[in-house]
Amino acid sequence: MNFALNVFFGGIEFIALIVLSLSIFRFQFYYYLPKIAGIAFLMSFISFYFRYIPELTSLAIISALTTQVILIMITYRIPFFYSLLVNFCGFMASSLVELSILISGIKLGLFNEAQVQQSALTLGVVQVSVAIILSIIIYILQSRKIGFLFKTKNLNSRTALKGYNFVIATILVIGLGFAQIELVSFYNNSLSFYISIIMAFLFSIGIFLAYRHNKEIIRETYERPVKNELDRSYRNEDRKSNSRKL
Repeated sequence: MNFALNVFFGGIEFIALIVLSLSIFRFQFYYYLPKIAGIAFLMSFISFYFRYIPELTSLAIISALTTQVILIMITYRIPFFYSLLVNFCGFMASSLVELSILISGIKLGLFNEAQVQQSALTLGVVQVSVAIILSIIIYILQSRKIGFLFKTKNLNSRTALKGYNFVIATILVIGLGFAQIELVSFYNNSLSFYISIIMAFLFSIGIFLAYRHNKEIIRETYERPVKNELDRSYRNEDRKSNSRKL
């Protein structure tokens, strides 16, 4: 019974996580919600299966994220690295929100690690709370039209591990490693506030680098062609005026 409840509430959290991932990168998700729900509940099932059945907690995050990356890649027909970047960002953001709720609840005495581990309802309350907060963030991103714009051609197999892409991916992978350590620590009743701070710091660096890279892409896509066109127009006008003088 606990396993079924965990999968259900976990699926709700994963739906919000996936939608947040897509919203950060301005992907359309309204028409994909049934597929997103299917991916989310599959991720939840796999994640809790590894946590409870073979008790391989160390594989819970990696297995769920791998499922998300592959299925989003297939659903949206985007390169593997693009899907990796999109889902890593959402996964890190969701992990930070969840850790914040867990640490806050433990510090306030609302629950402890043992209650969250043993009670599906307590964990469900945490997961639904995460989903609500992520939904608020999604609403803000959607209403204000905030998000990154990355060209698919810049994230194919030939260019994926070059320049900014490599740096951003490295930072997010390190952050994911800390998230995995934090999950293991949680199940050993030794949740660390400092690891959460490190994760937040790494995530902030990754987002900042992605923001700078995004500005460069927008400039190359929109501003530079307009500037070149204006320069050509000025040159043509100068030629015409010079020819009239002659």
